[in-house]
Amino acid sequence: MAVGGRLPSMKQKLRIIFGDFLNAMHRFWLEMMGGVFLAFGVMLGWAAVREYFSLSERRMTTMLVTEGIFACLMIFFALDSFLRARKPR
Repeated sequence: MAVGGRLPSMKQKLRIIFGDFLNAMHRFWLEMMGGVFLAFGVMLGWAAVREYFSLSERRMTTMLVTEGIFACLMIFFALDSFLRARKPR
């Protein structure tokens, strides 16, 4: 049990016991946050589409661009989170 003449520390013992559980919880967290970001991205994308079809004034253009940028950003964060969850550790 001794590695190199030393006993494993408490931190190493806890990592051995709870390591798989913590990895699973981290993966679940990344997938959950990816779902939240995806939902935000879809909602903002839908708002941008509605804004585009009701575009009647010049000042609305900035709102359309802002919603489109934030929708793309949220979808990027969602994809990044999903890909991080799939990456082996």
